[in-house]
Amino acid sequence: MNNGLFVNLGSFFTTENEDSIALNPEDEEVLSAYEALINDFPKINATTLCAFINYKGKCGSYGGTKAFVQNRRKDRRVRVTVKVRSKRGIESFTYTRTKRLSAGARQELGCTAVRNANDPWITYYSYRLIGCEVLDAIEE
Repeated sequence: MNNGLFVNLGSFFTTENEDSIALNPEDEEVLSAYEALINDFPKINATTLCAFINYKGKCGSYGGTKAFVQNRRKDRRVRVTVKVRSKRGIESFTYTRTKRLSAGARQELGCTAVRNANDPWITYYSYRLIGCEVLDAIEE
């Protein structure tokens, strides 16, 4: 029985014009159960599989924590892009930083709370991983 529902063998739903198979009612029940199951899992993007940001150790005298970016890959170097947001009094700034990390390496990004000499304000920093590219083993 063909009810018009088709599944691409390489992804999810598609039209009849692509490589697809027709589903019977039993297959549709299995597919619905599978979709319900995968919708319960948190969404993971490729960036978080490549690198991550972690916080470890105290810094400064204003309750800051050291922020690091860590390469998850043990076999390849990566290029990461980190969005940095800073807030100092009523001013706020946003910029990006790009870093290359060796396989399994981590690099310090900075402290989350800094006060410069002769400055009455504490500057607060937050870091967010917005891009990660796995580099070829040959590329420098």
